[in-house]
Amino acid sequence: MNHTASAVPRLRVAAYCRVAGSEGPDPVLDAQRAYYEQRITANPGWTSAGIFTDSSAVQSPRPAFK
Repeated sequence: MNHTASAVPRLRVAAYCRVAGSEGPDPVLDAQRAYYEQRITANPGWTSAGIFTDSSAVQSPRPAFK
């Protein structure tokens, strides 16, 4: 009998990194991106669907949090 191993589909994983109140390059955002890149790369069952970032320099008023 010839048995071939069936390929297990890899899970597509995306990450979202965000830092509020930052202008220009941000080491915290860079650290978040590096963390998720490492986590996704280290897991053989995952493939990267992208790492998305958002850095908001403008703080919108949120009266509910006062």
